[in-house]
Amino acid sequence: MDELPRNVEPAEESPVGLLRQGGTAKVLLPQKPACLNPYLPECEGAKALIGTVLEAPLAVGPGLSYKPLLAERMPSYEAGTLSLEPLTVEIRLRSDLTFSDGEPLTSADVKWTYEQAIRLAEKGDIALSYAGFDRVSRVEAPDDRTVRLIFDEPYALWRDLLTAPILPQHVYEGRNLADSGLNRQPVGSGPFVLEDWTEKISLTENRDYWSEEPLPNLEGMDIMAPSPVEAADSLSGGRADFGFFATARTLPDSGELLRAAAAPVRVETLLFNSRNLDSVSRTTLSRAVYRERVAGESGAQVARSFVPPEFVPGYTPAWKEPSRAIPQIPQSAEISGETLDLVYVEQPNSQLRDGIVEILISDLSDAGIKVEPRPLPPGVFFGKVLPAGDFDLALLTLGTPAEYEALLPSLPPKSRETLAQTLGTPDAEERAETLARAQREMFGQAALLPLFVWPDTMAWSSTLSGPRPDTPYRGLMSNAREWAFYK
Repeated sequence: MDELPRNVEPAEESPVGLLRQGGTAKVLLPQKPACLNPYLPECEGAKALIGTVLEAPLAVGPGLSYKPLLAERMPSYEAGTLSLEPLTVEIRLRSDLTFSDGEPLTSADVKWTYEQAIRLAEKGDIALSYAGFDRVSRVEAPDDRTVRLIFDEPYALWRDLLTAPILPQHVYEGRNLADSGLNRQPVGSGPFVLEDWTEKISLTENRDYWSEEPLPNLEGMDIMAPSPVEAADSLSGGRADFGFFATARTLPDSGELLRAAAAPVRVETLLFNSRNLDSVSRTTLSRAVYRERVAGESGAQVARSFVPPEFVPGYTPAWKEPSRAIPQIPQSAEISGETLDLVYVEQPNSQLRDGIVEILISDLSDAGIKVEPRPLPPGVFFGKVLPAGDFDLALLTLGTPAEYEALLPSLPPKSRETLAQTLGTPDAEERAETLARAQREMFGQAALLPLFVWPDTMAWSSTLSGPRPDTPYRGLMSNAREWAFYK
């Protein structure tokens, strides 16, 4: 049960003859979203359900690849649908797209939806994944199938914005999307419709789905988020078909097991708010934390980088110190005699996160530093506390560029400037160079402390064909219409 997870190759495709249509898949997630609207911070986890009821122009696929879904093809420089000065991204929608109520999905719906997202982003009321909408200056719809996003400046994360789902203007126009969780009879273009949202999320087949293929194979899905122990028992006992787990501590002890590397790699990080703490204080805090003990709590390896290693090819990470050395607090440090505020996202069934917080408090206490923990809902953490700098220390996971963007307000000026450059650099090689420079600057300024790299993601699929073990959590449902039971 405590063995470190191993990487596996994606399962081989099964011949269609070995699959049968029908049935309701029972899917287990580590966290049930509070609501279905992925644009809202309080609906943390809803992005994992995109591809069921709601769909987007692009989908996140295996290996963090992007693929067209509602769009006909990926934007590209070669096709003339991607250009700079200003950054303009153009998509061409597939023909004959419809919503579940039978009405057509057109560029007007995309334009309306993304304009709502821009307004939410400008107010700071949008989910972290889509915070980049505040960089879009306007959305154009020159005809029924063409949409253009025009940005204020180059933005490396434009693909992520196109994974934001499209809502029907004719249904939601005039409503306040900032207050709409979409938990009651939402209208989308996906292969499923929502039947129930109580203890479980029940989805049934959308018989009017726009695809010409005979899909979806499944008649429905029941999505649940039990405790880790209950989830393990359900999978081991054959009462669930597919499970998605975050750590190796809650593995079922039987059943067909697939283990795959998390995508993207996630780095747990302790962020120091430079607006409240001077450089001497931040350095003192860095030296007080025993990262090996924190990593051991999660069964993970110590992080030597604040970004996943593959983001900075050929670069030796800066954080090499294996252990803490309990520091003496200099007289000039702002933490002497103060109680520091440690904020983090409150998660259900999160004994692991609680254990990490306890270790951090213990380590800092040994150095004479008092810390008061403050767990927060995701929307408050990302939407209000981080941007406002209303904290001293923050524990957060970094795995996507959008999460790096959330760091910016709290970083020292030089580190903030360099990291911001990477967000506006479309060229991958140039972006890697600026990330490498950001590594060096953040280490030198004690801007943050990487703690550990999260263990591999675990997935089980003994009765289903379709969920691939190298598919990231946020793209889990991107091919849900293709899932099917084995015979």
